[in-house]
Amino acid sequence: LHFKVRYRTQYGQSVRVLINGENAADAKEAVLSLSYLDQDHWSGDWEVPVAFQSGKLFYRLQIQEQGSIVHEDLWGQRNIQIHPSAVRMDITAHWQHQPSGANVFQTRAFSKVLLQHQSFTKHTYTSKPSHVIQLNAPYMNNGLRVCIVGAGKTLGNWDVKKPMLLFLEEGTWNIALDLTDQPFPLEYKFGLYDEKNDVFVAYENGENRIFEKPDSKAFQEIFHLVADFSPHHWRGTGLNVQLSSLKSEQSWGAGDFVDLKSMVDWCSLVDINMIQLLPINDTISTYSKKDSYPYSAVSAFAQHPIFLNLQTVADIHQHDIDAAILDKAAVLNGMETLPYDEVVTLKLETAREIFTKASSSFTRKKTYKEFFEANAHWLKSYAVFSILRDTYGTADTVLWPEYSSYNESDIDKLTQSKNARYKEILFYFFLQYHLHLQLCDAVDYAHAAGVIMKGDLPIGVGRHSVDTWMNPELFHMEMQAGAPPDAFAVKGQNWSFPTYNWEAMKQDGYAWWRKRLQHMSQYFDATRIDHVLGFFRIWSIPLSAIDGDFGHFVPAIGLSPQDFESAGIHFDENRYCEPFLSEEILQSTFGEDCERIKQQFLNGHRFKEEFDTQRKIQDYANGHQLDEAIKRRLFDLLSEVMLWREDAVSGHYHFRIGMHQTRSFQHLPENVRRVLDAMYVDYFYKKQNHIWHESAIHKLDAIQQSSDMMICAEDLGMVPEMVEHVLQSRQMLALQVQRMPKQSDRQFSHPADAPYLSVVTPSTHDMSTIREWWEEDRNVSLDFYRQQLQQKNNPSFFCEPEISELIIAQHLKSPAMWTVFLMQDLLSIDQHLRRVHPSDERINIPADPNHFWNYRMHLTIERLKAAQDFNHKIKNLIAESGRNQG
Repeated sequence: LHFKVRYRTQYGQSVRVLINGENAADAKEAVLSLSYLDQDHWSGDWEVPVAFQSGKLFYRLQIQEQGSIVHEDLWGQRNIQIHPSAVRMDITAHWQHQPSGANVFQTRAFSKVLLQHQSFTKHTYTSKPSHVIQLNAPYMNNGLRVCIVGAGKTLGNWDVKKPMLLFLEEGTWNIALDLTDQPFPLEYKFGLYDEKNDVFVAYENGENRIFEKPDSKAFQEIFHLVADFSPHHWRGTGLNVQLSSLKSEQSWGAGDFVDLKSMVDWCSLVDINMIQLLPINDTISTYSKKDSYPYSAVSAFAQHPIFLNLQTVADIHQHDIDAAILDKAAVLNGMETLPYDEVVTLKLETAREIFTKASSSFTRKKTYKEFFEANAHWLKSYAVFSILRDTYGTADTVLWPEYSSYNESDIDKLTQSKNARYKEILFYFFLQYHLHLQLCDAVDYAHAAGVIMKGDLPIGVGRHSVDTWMNPELFHMEMQAGAPPDAFAVKGQNWSFPTYNWEAMKQDGYAWWRKRLQHMSQYFDATRIDHVLGFFRIWSIPLSAIDGDFGHFVPAIGLSPQDFESAGIHFDENRYCEPFLSEEILQSTFGEDCERIKQQFLNGHRFKEEFDTQRKIQDYANGHQLDEAIKRRLFDLLSEVMLWREDAVSGHYHFRIGMHQTRSFQHLPENVRRVLDAMYVDYFYKKQNHIWHESAIHKLDAIQQSSDMMICAEDLGMVPEMVEHVLQSRQMLALQVQRMPKQSDRQFSHPADAPYLSVVTPSTHDMSTIREWWEEDRNVSLDFYRQQLQQKNNPSFFCEPEISELIIAQHLKSPAMWTVFLMQDLLSIDQHLRRVHPSDERINIPADPNHFWNYRMHLTIERLKAAQDFNHKIKNLIAESGRNQG
């Protein structure tokens, strides 16, 4: 095999080809180092061993520098069909700098739904090809097909009315040509052809290509090429939905799986082809509004009973729901916000009545038996956990007088039909079975309408959950996950759920994660990986803290006292690691209350042992009358440190994020500040990169290999530099939010600059909507109006419908594969349909741990479907952007 690779290297770099065979499982991957040919080309020859000389060969490309791999070609595995009579085959390979999406188009979202009706006839142009072409390019809008035209008789003398059509195979466009009697060099170009309407649409971007005269010794020339057909790439539109926020005329105060079908109808009406759901897992821990937070599940597998449509269940079991219950449901449905706890209580009470009538008859159904067999690995433990939670009045298993330690044999005994508590347990089987049926029905309905369903994979599970009860060894229960401080949450975020013991998970190949993904793939065609940065490194906060700024990244290489000494400064542990308190600071913090506060909480300028953590102060405040403002100031003083101790024995330390803003740092001499600043930058932006890269790749590979769902990664926040490449190399779609640019020198990101394999959105559920954000800061919205929307007049203080429409249209025209919108943002373009007060549209406030998720649509889905002018406008905006896929 003679390889010729086109890649412009930098000084010191070299190109490698890694080769393996389809039928040579025992053969070691071969490595071929290429030789420099000219500034754009590298070449080399490889003698094919006997073990590889049948079927296909696969190869991939790498760039090496000083013994390390610095770049990997984003095509991945390319293939060569070895011809049995070939003595020499020449391979020309173009490096792929950007992922084409070929892997994404092989996921179930496309293969089973979006492109299931799209097929291309294979045309055989020759039985003895001299040139075989494999082209990596995305699927195109509206079924457009790649073709080739060029000089010479075989390529049609540039006649675009009769181009040669390529066919798709395993995500790659292919054609075999016999050019043996053509005059070389031969110019050609790829194009797009509308086979349905029999018309040539466009040429690829870039200059003409050239076939050089083949080497007479080569049996066949193989070309692995890359083409750019933007803006004709396939692009879709999605709707981001908090399911409980949906409202229909039949709802019981919260949206459910039957309402989801009505939402599919609306999406079909306006040409939206994806519904993205926020987490739908069961979160019932306290039966209070606190449980409305969907990212703290009591089970990573069970669905939330709030999404069960009780009328459908009642009809199946021929049960008449009492009129008084229906009246109460109607009252709840009329409320402007989500009455979470009341809906949960009413639905569970009604479900028990239906269950009592159904008894155990449903267990004899074939569909139930299949469901139980497939889900028993989590279902039995979940049901037992649920009845014990209800019995003991807490989901905290540590407080249970019995069964606090999980034992599988106990679960098996409790779930036997002869057990006295079996009927209580069976009720939870009943709930999950019907939730499964209704969700499957909604998904099938969506697929029939050409709409895919996208789920949400939360980064964590509830501290008090079935998963931590069953598998305590997989979690660090003494820690809390969260996010570091940023402009949106200056104290960081503390999500309260435990961090993962990744080393323990690695032992069985991340089996728990694989099961989660396989379970989700029963229902979803795509999934959003919540906080994908947590797979690189998680922000880990000790249980003693309340605020998120007390954390550090794990894994991370800590600093030793010697590191500081080597940098030229003396390491003073107490000065760097203890809260920096002075009389001046205390006086400015507490004013006239200073002496009283000092006597109660401090010994001199140090906190008393009984108050030396935020948790201790919080516990004290819970039992005493402590002013909230005083408590907050004490919390802030505890964070007046520059370094956190890793633990009591390791002798390692980690920089506090936001060190420069602490008075502790500001009171240091300038030369010490300068050294600490340099160490700080190195610690966060250089020192950890290698271990964060290594930490992520095996976890993400396990997730990707667990199902055939399309993977979309939520990669917002403090993003390490290697994240983009890791996601690109696995063709996981990244998230682009206009108000949260990933470039530190930008105020906004522009949707037009988004890479193809990405999801663009103006707002997420964790942010204010377009309208609320517009009114938060006049200077910021004015900058946005000038920079992003290119408008010169002075806009209104309020976000008028035409401003929202400009932002929506801007996102729809983005080259990104997907653009996704909150319903609130879409409604904002219509003066008559949108809410009066933008603040009523907010779903979540991540910086507030006590925020309840009570957002609800003010319109019914029936009214939405009947809003002809609004629907026509949305449909036209999508059509004008080229995102309507028919």
